[in-house]
Amino acid sequence: MVVCMSMTRDGYKNPSRRVPDKHTRLFHGRTLDEWFCISCWASKEIDLAVLVCENPEHVERLQPLVDQYGVKLLSRPADMESDPMCDSGGYPMNWGLEELQKSLFITVLCWTYVVNPVRPPEIWDLIIQDFRRRASNPDFVKGPLVEISGTPTDLTFLWYDKESGRARAMVSEREAYINIGTFAVATPRWKVAWEHFAQLGMPGAKPYEPWLYPVDPWTKVHIDEEWEWDLAEYWFGHHIGEGDEAYKAYVDYRESWEC
Repeated sequence: MVVCMSMTRDGYKNPSRRVPDKHTRLFHGRTLDEWFCISCWASKEIDLAVLVCENPEHVERLQPLVDQYGVKLLSRPADMESDPMCDSGGYPMNWGLEELQKSLFITVLCWTYVVNPVRPPEIWDLIIQDFRRRASNPDFVKGPLVEISGTPTDLTFLWYDKESGRARAMVSEREAYINIGTFAVATPRWKVAWEHFAQLGMPGAKPYEPWLYPVDPWTKVHIDEEWEWDLAEYWFGHHIGEGDEAYKAYVDYRESWEC
């Protein structure tokens, strides 16, 4: 099973510090949570989309919205909700994966943030298909199997080895930016991969070599500031569509493989 997972914030109980209405404001007519659901729903390769919510009330509020897209909601533990160390994706994502694996056999996990909304309808399928091609037999491959979308920029923290197509380590060379919005990983190696990723640049860190999937720079906008919201809105409208036009693009893509 291929699962696509993201964590999301309760915009009413626990709003973003820098963009307070980020998880309640409409982005091209829909919330960021709904655009995540739509992008997963449009994918041929994704079997299940999951949102890790902050509390049961958050789940109850989102349930009517996500039901139409077949998205599963998880409510993370109360102590995780209140812990400031869980503001980023790692802890909630690892917890969510462990919960899912109690009842599901997951072979590939796709990870994104709802605040990375500029995802073309076909992007998940392209990356998952490329990942499967590279990791055709994960049981016999050593090390964490990860593929991350990337694009050249001056804001990188990973050195890109052009010959192997892998990122080698966190160093000063600026040849490839890792877009934290999209990547696929063989889930049996997920924790190993996350530990490697978290330790990049630290003395004695083990080598970490994710595959890089080339994407256009406009897909990497991560909304943390107000100006990034404006930038994401612009690129989304320019490349995917405005409002209902964008929704139709996802519907048309889904219909293209359902036929």
